[in-house]
Amino acid sequence: LNPDGTLNEWYTRARYFIFFKNTSQLRFRLNNNYVDLLFPFALTETPLPATSYNMTEFNVQFNTDTRKNLSTEWFVVYGEFFNGTKLTYRGSLKLRAQPWGNFSVGIEQNDIWLPEPYGNLHLTLATARAEINFSTRLFWTTFLQYNTQADNFNINSRLQWRFAPMSDLFLVYTDNYRVEGIFGPKDRTLTLKLNYWLTL
Repeated sequence: LNPDGTLNEWYTRARYFIFFKNTSQLRFRLNNNYVDLLFPFALTETPLPATSYNMTEFNVQFNTDTRKNLSTEWFVVYGEFFNGTKLTYRGSLKLRAQPWGNFSVGIEQNDIWLPEPYGNLHLTLATARAEINFSTRLFWTTFLQYNTQADNFNINSRLQWRFAPMSDLFLVYTDNYRVEGIFGPKDRTLTLKLNYWLTL
């Protein structure tokens, strides 16, 4: 609520989903979002003015048969974004190598066009993930992420040993790199974590 008791924001949605027998899905959504900005909001170097915004967008999402070893998802949304427009599109691919591994890659692009003097934004997020089961007790998960908004490339790798029921030993390696300009490391950590289930 605003200080005067009026609504600060509301959100409405109309949607229609189609579910196929092979578990594929096709989804349509029409969204409307009203926001009353109390303070300027900085997306670019020039903050957007503190005023009310009424934004409508339409999106389509398609998922293939999730029961298959290879599946994919696609998502597109276009519509108003504050005093401009935004186009978002996302795609992902998943591979199941039963029973020992799961692999996935994905990419998301956000293109935002704002009137002068606010400028435009073009943001990319790319990810990759691998999950490998060496046994019923030893697991390895690695996640890679490239984020242009944060100018960051991240590596997160975790080795998990379940030495007893509900009890795990984790070895986690994290690495962050700056991408623009001179490619180089930001920070790097190696963490050892122990979870042990006590029965009292």
